[in-house]
Amino acid sequence: MLKQIVEGNRRAILIFAIGMSSFLATVTPGQASPYGTVYDSAFKAMLQNPTDLDITFKFAMIARRAGDLEGAIGALERMLIYNRDLPIIYFELARLYAGLGSTEAAKRYYRSALRYKPPPRIRATIEAALTRLETDSKPSSFSGSIFSGFQYQTNAIFAPDDPQVKVRGNTARLADEFLAQSDVNGIISAQLTHRYDLGRDPAVFIVSELQLYGSRQRKFDRNDIDLFSATFGPAFSLTGNTVVRPFLRGDWILLDSATFYRSFGGGIRFNEARPGKSLSSYFVEAVLLHRDFRNSARSPLLDHRNGLIVSVRSGLRIKLTSSLTLNGFGKLEHKVGKAEYESFTGGNLGTTIVHRLPAPIGRRAWNVSVTGEAGIRHYAAPDPTVDPDNNREDTNIAIAFSLGIPLNHSFSFTVQVRQSWRMSNLPNFEFDNTSFLTGFLIHL
Repeated sequence: MLKQIVEGNRRAILIFAIGMSSFLATVTPGQASPYGTVYDSAFKAMLQNPTDLDITFKFAMIARRAGDLEGAIGALERMLIYNRDLPIIYFELARLYAGLGSTEAAKRYYRSALRYKPPPRIRATIEAALTRLETDSKPSSFSGSIFSGFQYQTNAIFAPDDPQVKVRGNTARLADEFLAQSDVNGIISAQLTHRYDLGRDPAVFIVSELQLYGSRQRKFDRNDIDLFSATFGPAFSLTGNTVVRPFLRGDWILLDSATFYRSFGGGIRFNEARPGKSLSSYFVEAVLLHRDFRNSARSPLLDHRNGLIVSVRSGLRIKLTSSLTLNGFGKLEHKVGKAEYESFTGGNLGTTIVHRLPAPIGRRAWNVSVTGEAGIRHYAAPDPTVDPDNNREDTNIAIAFSLGIPLNHSFSFTVQVRQSWRMSNLPNFEFDNTSFLTGFLIHL
């Protein structure tokens, strides 16, 4: 039934995720925020009296105590729109930005507060804070995350459910061993970033990123995967929160401990953080890569996939309420393969709704999220080994539900259930898969 709906209205699939996010944003109207009733009352009062600076300042202080630093920043920066001569606001904004780790913004606001010649005690406090920020502003910094867990999949080899497939345009039947089968795999992944500040003004950094991924199947060890991906390049800070970053990139993917493909190339990324705004951040990234596949006894024609691939992806984060956030993402890609039937054009759109819930256990709010995404891929020519008369066309849909439980400031437990479908005009490439993932995430 789902296949018929998709094939009857493919364009509707592309807005599937956006429609889901709108629905989810309306199913919890009026729900209390995880910051408590005092916060909610102050927030409501500020909305009803947006030009009353006393009410706005009261909300900002309550938000700071509750841990909503971005909300407090947004309230205080709105106050400066109405009156720029408020030294206490510059002082409080400096403290908030320091709490978020935005060192340059914190120093800028502390210096603005100093221009108003504060009393000696306040001046001493500001000067001590500036000294501390300068000391803590080390040129070299390291960050990242590590995930370790297990995953169960109903279709671990992404094989068709239907044994009827196409071979050179004729119908053939797959043996049972090549159809969908379940398996369990262990996963470990890491995303590591090193940033070196060159001490320029405007700021210039050298950024190095390393992504590692390893998966080991219990039964289908021929599908064990290892991934190594690295990027390197400068990052130019145009303003305190706007960054442009050109980079070089290399990837190495192994299947069953043998090289599957390597890629190299580069790209450019633009991103802007907007603390306190409803659209709190967004980015756009363009990448050009050359992929080099390696033939094997298992896949003797893999090199037909060699070629250039260009992609453009983007994302944004919108704060809908104090406890509800929408993350949107999209991607367009085009590949020119060695064989024309391996060339394709495609794209996908998706949204994730994240809801912060008061913790049933512990003090830190839990994160519940729902993700919906959909995409289409069209191949440039028929594959003669499958069907010489039809170009392959795929439609992919996925829905995921996740729960994140923070155990402390750097350690959390996560659970995810994901359902994915691929519909295709060629039965060889159709499949669906249900996965259950659980594990621990460490923030470095």
